[in-house]
Amino acid sequence: VTFNPSVTEYNIKVPNSKATLTPNEVKATLSDPNAHIVKDSTINLSTKTDNVFKVTVTSYDGEVTKEYKIHVTREKSNLIELDSLSTDKGKLSPEFTPGTKTYDLYVYTNETDVTISAEPANDDIEITSGTGLVTITEDEQEHKINLRAENGDTGSYTITIHRSILLDD
Repeated sequence: VTFNPSVTEYNIKVPNSKATLTPNEVKATLSDPNAHIVKDSTINLSTKTDNVFKVTVTSYDGEVTKEYKIHVTREKSNLIELDSLSTDKGKLSPEFTPGTKTYDLYVYTNETDVTISAEPANDDIEITSGTGLVTITEDEQEHKINLRAENGDTGSYTITIHRSILLDD
């Protein structure tokens, strides 16, 4: 950002990975070496609110004060991940890990339904479909859990449900 002393408000955009803004990250050089500068303390950056960092400059005699505001926009998260995935029947393979998006679920041959439960990795991720009671109509069928990230990106986890006589407990 190019500074102009007559402009008192600035807008900057930072990546989602940037969670805070510290006084040391805001560089301010006084044109009058006798003036005094005060910066906000560290601010936490939200994706949902206006993040404002203030810099106040006061003349050496205390007669003139000027406040500068830096509006910081933190990009929305593109994370599309679950924190947990489970079923009320059968065995999920491999065991759940957030980065793995494809699973097999082995249930007994006489099963006609299964309940799938999932929790998003954070409150900004929406599970749009795929949890709850799933009817099993085939010996092998694919089921998707669909997610939407805070920034609108979408993704899914896939479970292939297998009806099988042999199950290891």
